[in-house]
Amino acid sequence: MQNVIIAAGQLMEVTVKLGVALCLCVFGRIAVAGSVSYVVLQDLDQDSLVRVSADGKQATTIANGAAGVGLTVDRIGNYIVAARHALLRVTPAGVVTTIAFAPGGSRWVAVAADPGGDFIVADGSAHVLWRVTEDGRTVTRFTEYPGKNPITSNSCGLLRDDSGDFLLLRRGDDLTINFYRITPTGIVSRIPLTGAVRPPYDFRFDPLPDSQLAVSGGPMISDGSGAFLFVDNVNTGNIFRLTIEGVVTKLSHIATRLQPDGPDIGFDPTALARNPDTGEIIVTETMALRSVSAAGSPATVFRDAPKTNFGTAILAEVGRWDPVRIASDLLPSPLSSLLNSDPTPGPSASILQPLMTQIVEQMYWPLRSNLLKMTKRPSP
Repeated sequence: MQNVIIAAGQLMEVTVKLGVALCLCVFGRIAVAGSVSYVVLQDLDQDSLVRVSADGKQATTIANGAAGVGLTVDRIGNYIVAARHALLRVTPAGVVTTIAFAPGGSRWVAVAADPGGDFIVADGSAHVLWRVTEDGRTVTRFTEYPGKNPITSNSCGLLRDDSGDFLLLRRGDDLTINFYRITPTGIVSRIPLTGAVRPPYDFRFDPLPDSQLAVSGGPMISDGSGAFLFVDNVNTGNIFRLTIEGVVTKLSHIATRLQPDGPDIGFDPTALARNPDTGEIIVTETMALRSVSAAGSPATVFRDAPKTNFGTAILAEVGRWDPVRIASDLLPSPLSSLLNSDPTPGPSASILQPLMTQIVEQMYWPLRSNLLKMTKRPSP
């Protein structure tokens, strides 16, 4: 009880300190909580968005009711979810709203953010990219590219590169990977692929586990050096590296895990993220998250626990706010020790943790969003 009284007496001082620190972070672009974390999207209403700690040991739900298959972040730090028939916005506090609905017959399976605030969305039903304005009031065809066959989110990668162009990687009608560059004005050009890639229209090739050739493509991320990494959609369990010139090389194979008391898992990587500090690659697959080193070492289990069993997309974040960590950095030592103590030491800590979480989330995110809109500065 004494600790709770101390907390109440110092609450005003803490609030002021947090406000000053948060203003400094917005204008100075300082990441107080600079450790990496991973945000996993699931195509489930329960635990739709989940944050996983850098070591994989902790997982907390960001939002429910945001089931989807494609994920990115907008310029003010909200999560944008491609949910097949709609585009959703999820605030860091977990508030879910619909930005726009997909046109009839469309299935939105991947999304990338434009620096101006708009979103470019890949259609799984047609060879079309859509542009959705930030407020969702306007949905227009951004561009079209050759082909007719539909795709799933697992066989589609979409991102914006350092040059400002959009890159699209997907399984083509020619039964191999198609790689496209799209300029900001919607001009499409195909980049021919060479190296470890399946030849077009090669009906003789039946992909086997640990195949040396990429077959269909899939979600794609930057590897930090100007090239890209992608997971292959077919059941080969492979990760490949792709240069901007179109050279494909195999990086690693994710082997099946044998379960002594359940079904074997593996061979179904769906998405990947990269730790920008270490180069470690985290891969979502059914029932687990797997880890592969930057050099492509054999995959190990990163997280094998509830909340992240059915990931469809994943991204790595640096400097995303951990409310308890921020609070513990700013609080006087008696209060800080409570926040960093064992999760179940008594009623005082159980009161303080949600209290400080609420203070940080309610102060920081509205302030940051409003100031970024007023100054029109890009998100860190």
